[in-house]
Amino acid sequence: MKKKILILLIGINLLGFTSCNLDGLQSNPNLLTPDQSNIAFLVNSVEVEFGTNFFYNASYTTMDLTRLKALTRGYNYNNCYTPADFNGVWYSFYSTMLPDIASAIKIGSANGQTIYTGIARSLKAYALVTMVDLFGDIPYTEAQSTSNFNPKVDKAGPLYDTALAILDHAIADLAIASKGADYTDDVFYGAAKTPILHRQYWTTFAKTLKLRIYHQRRLVDNGAHAAIAAIVASGDYIGGTTGCPDFVFPYYGNSITNPDTRSPMFYNNYLNGASDYMSNSLMVEMYDYNNLGLGIPDPRLRYYFYRQQDTPGTDVNAIACVGQPIPAHYPAGTAWCQGPNGYWGRDHGNNDGTGPDTKGRSVWGIYPGGGKFDADQGVPVTVTDGNAGKGEWPILTSSFVNFMLAEDALVAGDAVGAGAYLNLGVAQSITAVMGFSSVGVTKAPSAAAISNYKNQVANDFTAATDKMQVIMKEYWKALFGNGIDMYNSYRRTGHPTDMQPMKNPDPGDFYRALIYPAVTINYSSNATQHADNTQVFWDTNPADPWIF
Repeated sequence: MKKKILILLIGINLLGFTSCNLDGLQSNPNLLTPDQSNIAFLVNSVEVEFGTNFFYNASYTTMDLTRLKALTRGYNYNNCYTPADFNGVWYSFYSTMLPDIASAIKIGSANGQTIYTGIARSLKAYALVTMVDLFGDIPYTEAQSTSNFNPKVDKAGPLYDTALAILDHAIADLAIASKGADYTDDVFYGAAKTPILHRQYWTTFAKTLKLRIYHQRRLVDNGAHAAIAAIVASGDYIGGTTGCPDFVFPYYGNSITNPDTRSPMFYNNYLNGASDYMSNSLMVEMYDYNNLGLGIPDPRLRYYFYRQQDTPGTDVNAIACVGQPIPAHYPAGTAWCQGPNGYWGRDHGNNDGTGPDTKGRSVWGIYPGGGKFDADQGVPVTVTDGNAGKGEWPILTSSFVNFMLAEDALVAGDAVGAGAYLNLGVAQSITAVMGFSSVGVTKAPSAAAISNYKNQVANDFTAATDKMQVIMKEYWKALFGNGIDMYNSYRRTGHPTDMQPMKNPDPGDFYRALIYPAVTINYSSNATQHADNTQVFWDTNPADPWIF
């Protein structure tokens, strides 16, 4: 990974040749043209940009909105964000990924390097649908021109069809043996033992992404269930029969100099004290199964969160809500102020400001943040702790797929099938988290504790009147580190229905789509800001306050 990050620095030098019009300016023999670029470096830079900037920026915000992290930016939704807050993901997509992908496809197509074009198209499709999921209608067709600085927006619905066509092209590319050496520096599937297996993994990812797209638009696509069923029947999807590993972005860890190869979850919280606030809502849910007083902890709890102190906070200067009554609009049993035994974060919408708590509150644990496993140490973290930043972004995993299939089966009327997929998703998530790293793991849950948790989920699903609630509650827990899919699922299903409310009893309109970034509103004459409660094309659910 250190090598791959260094390659990114080389790839950055190519951006000037792919993001602006250089006609007539390329006669200097000391300057590279896009056609002379090294495609391996170029695709590697796309992959690293995808993980370190695009996914990071998109997921961090959406984790806040869905209580995977604590939302601490404002007291209601309407003042949580400004257009400038979304510049990062916009820049990453339009200024870096699109032009670099275009160059990679041009070079690879000219030279028969189909592994590169297949990868580039696959990442382009994921990024495109994510931009639609976040913002709704976005510039795309005109945005790919190097001379049009005021591109008009495309309608969101047809862009999903565009993404599916891009994936079909990627799959066709990957079916052809690539000329030249295999791409061994691939961040995602470079460990594949043979070129054939390498292409198969990316083919499986592309088909799984198609499944995800059909699933996401099921409310507006009568053919979505049949399309999903066809992919499942083929067995060619992550979690199917091909043996394709989960699609995750790995961080190398350990580096304390540029380029920093540590997870941002680690360096934001382990270098100079905690920066992020963990979600009280999620921690309390996991501390004791759904906060029901059953004494069944989630097996992933100690992996997700590290407690810098293992007793409740008592200093009102550090945690201002100590001793205050639970807000009247909170339903009974809702998490408030902090969890037990030092599970100390923030409530949804608590913007009290940062007190002297950076060495007291809970932080990211060993998974996926690359931090420290919680073995009841109860001491502040340091820059050398735990996995030293060797974390990952879980992007598209077998567990996630099985939760999608559980939802799909339930909507289709197959409760038995939905339960089977649910149970498999829970088991896969626990296995992946516990198998991520053994560094400092001394109090791992026992086999009996894991079995108790799985059995409780299965029994609750069988007994539940609202079975979607059980599916989505477990999917929420499994999605720690991936705010994008949780944001989509929350808007698509309205579940879980008992997530911690905003601290303010008048929360305002939930962001059914993110507002357009300042970089486009301020500089494009064709950009018009939309309201916070604007719904993306696949969200046909009732208007706010349907969810909050």
